[in-house]
Amino acid sequence: MRTSEFVALTALITSITALAIDTILPALPFMGADLGVSDPNMLQFIIGAQFLGFAMMQIIYGPVSDSIGRKPTIVIGLGIFLIGTMIAGLATSFEVHLTGRFIQGVGCAGLRAVSTAIIRDKYEGSEMARITSIIMAIFIIVPVLAPAAGQVVLKLSSWRGIFVGFGVLASIAVAWFMIRQEETLRAEYKRPFSMRKSGVAFLEVLHHRQSVGLMFASGIMFGAFLVFLITSQQTFADIYNITEMFPYYFSLAALSMGISSLLNAKLVKHFDLIRLIRIGLVCQIALSVAFVSWDQLNTGHASLWLFMGWLILTLFCMGPMLSNFQALIMQPLGHLAGTAASVVGTIMALLSLSVGSIIAQTYNQSLLPLTGGFAVLGLIALGIVHISVKTKISKGIRQPS
Repeated sequence: MRTSEFVALTALITSITALAIDTILPALPFMGADLGVSDPNMLQFIIGAQFLGFAMMQIIYGPVSDSIGRKPTIVIGLGIFLIGTMIAGLATSFEVHLTGRFIQGVGCAGLRAVSTAIIRDKYEGSEMARITSIIMAIFIIVPVLAPAAGQVVLKLSSWRGIFVGFGVLASIAVAWFMIRQEETLRAEYKRPFSMRKSGVAFLEVLHHRQSVGLMFASGIMFGAFLVFLITSQQTFADIYNITEMFPYYFSLAALSMGISSLLNAKLVKHFDLIRLIRIGLVCQIALSVAFVSWDQLNTGHASLWLFMGWLILTLFCMGPMLSNFQALIMQPLGHLAGTAASVVGTIMALLSLSVGSIIAQTYNQSLLPLTGGFAVLGLIALGIVHISVKTKISKGIRQPS
């Protein structure tokens, strides 16, 4: 398989998680009305339930993929996602729908963890960061287009039609993957599955100071992004009275992450990955502190375009960080990539879900939880990076042009 096809297929597989979240954002009020939900903040659990399944189950898929191979494990994940999609799409109660969403997340956990392992099987260091950045840029097309696609489906049918679309796309992904993707796990790296060996591998991952520190920093930063994701529909509707046009504003903001990820694919050839992460964090913190200060001095009445300017620039800073964090975390863990990807993914997802959900639940029809969250969490992440990483660690991952 050529690199271009590998990138496209891997981007599709990993994008299913984002697609299952972003496409339903415009539909949340309709889903709430249909499923009998009166508190708007309760609708956040439609996003949270999927992310909870995603966070909890990544720890299982990695050791399984180290034992039976990457290819069958991805197929299992897609199958579970299809089951969850059917349950959520046919649900007539909020509780059953959340169950289906959780099962969708369980399936998505396999796609995320094992895709990372496949990339690590094939690449490392700056080359992994470059490939991951390209995949991330394509991946960003999903949140750019998904809310608008969800809006179109709503006009043509109902929110249940969105779940039919999920099923069709997942079916295409599994067929393409089974036909074209070769097994990437080398025979000598296969590990018979056992809880004891998984525990040993888990401890080995936690032994790497750099990986652990960056894992926590990355999870905290993704928690800030999760606040935006969970509260975005409410924010635009409540503060700026934007409902039907919401997908387009959301897409404009998300596009900046895709552009910066493409730029990062070039930058990693010339610059140290840690330096790029630090620059991104410092810029994001400065933007957020400045916005919060201005907003509070003006009694919380930031204009739409000022808010959009902050959001676009902040997400632009975040785009490269996610890819570079991933490459640095996985760098010393190639010999147990599947288990490592699961451990890293589980810790990062649980941390970001905990942080993001707590902050999102404080939403009170103001911008402070979102913008203040980016400022505070950015400072915490920068502190963790400073403590856990020394410059000499990352120099071996720098690849000159």
